[in-house]
Amino acid sequence: MRRSSLFWRSKIGRLGTCFEWEPYVFSLSFAYHDGKIVFHCARRGKKLDNIAKNPRVCFEVDAGEVISAEDPCEFSCRYRSVIACGEARA
Repeated sequence: MRRSSLFWRSKIGRLGTCFEWEPYVFSLSFAYHDGKIVFHCARRGKKLDNIAKNPRVCFEVDAGEVISAEDPCEFSCRYRSVIACGEARA
């Protein structure tokens, strides 16, 4: 992955988990090391409970800005995002 990419500049990512058909998203800080996305968390909690029951996850980082205008209908947004899917483990 290129060091200039959005992924390297982002400080916060979002981890999507799912347990019993209920999706849940966590905002967290992360690092990319040896081809893996790494994050730290509490030793117990919903994030680890969901991963233990269903390790399939989605991870997303983004950057963007709102482009304002005098007419609210003319507002716009410019953004980029990176999404990765896989399995998480403790």
